[in-house]
Amino acid sequence: MKQLLALAVAVWTTPLLAAHGDLIEVPADYMFVPTGFDDNDEVEIVLDGYLPSYCYRLTQPGVEVNIGERKILVQQGARYFPALCFDIPTPFTAIVRIGRLPTGHYEMATRDGRLKEKLSVAASRYEHSDDHFYAPVEAAHIISSEYGHRAILEGRFTSKCFSLREVRVLNRGKIVEVLPIIGYRETEPGCPKNQNWFREEVAIPRLDAAFPRVLLHVRSANGRSVNTVFSKTPKND
Repeated sequence: MKQLLALAVAVWTTPLLAAHGDLIEVPADYMFVPTGFDDNDEVEIVLDGYLPSYCYRLTQPGVEVNIGERKILVQQGARYFPALCFDIPTPFTAIVRIGRLPTGHYEMATRDGRLKEKLSVAASRYEHSDDHFYAPVEAAHIISSEYGHRAILEGRFTSKCFSLREVRVLNRGKIVEVLPIIGYRETEPGCPKNQNWFREEVAIPRLDAAFPRVLLHVRSANGRSVNTVFSKTPKND
C-alpha cells in the first residue's frame, strides 16, 4: 500500500495541452549542423531537447526546403497521449534527414524561429564518392571522466582485406566530427567475405566550455552518419 501511495504522489496525468493523439510542435534546445557536406551527400542535421512529459511520443521531424531562396525549415513534432505518466521533461535527440542539396549556402532554422544555423554544401570532386572511404561504423558512444572524453567506435568489415587505417577527429566547437578512414590490403586472393568486427577508441580534443551539449558526428561507409549528443561534463546539465 505504501508503494502505491508513493507512486500516486510521483506520477499523475499530464495537464491537457493537446487532445489525444494530436500532433504538436516541440521546441528544441540545440540544433547541430555538421560541416563537410558535398552535393553528393545525404545531408543530416540533429535536434536535441526535451519533450514536456512522458505522455509525448516523437514523430518524424518536419522538413521544408526552398532551393530558390536557399532556406530550410525543420521542426520536431510529437503526439500527445494523455494517460497516467510521469509529468517530467523527457530528453530526445532526433536525426533530421534533409537529403541531397545543390551546392551553395543555406539558412537553416527551426520553424518556431528559436534556432538558426548556416549550412554549406560544396561541389564534390568525385562523381559518386567522398574524399575518403569510411569504415562501416554502426555505433558510437562517449566515455566521460574527469580527465576528458573518449569516443568508442564499433562496426564490422565484411572482408578480410579492409581495416581501420586512420581516425581523424576534428573539433568544430559544439560539433566533433570523426572520419574513420579505411585501409585496403589484399591479404588473401579474391578478398574472401568475412564478418570482421572492430572496436576503436579515440581521444576527443578539449571541448569549449561555451557549449554544454556537443554532437559527436561520425561518418560511415553506408553514406549515413552515426550521431550522438552528449554533455560536456559527466555531471547533469
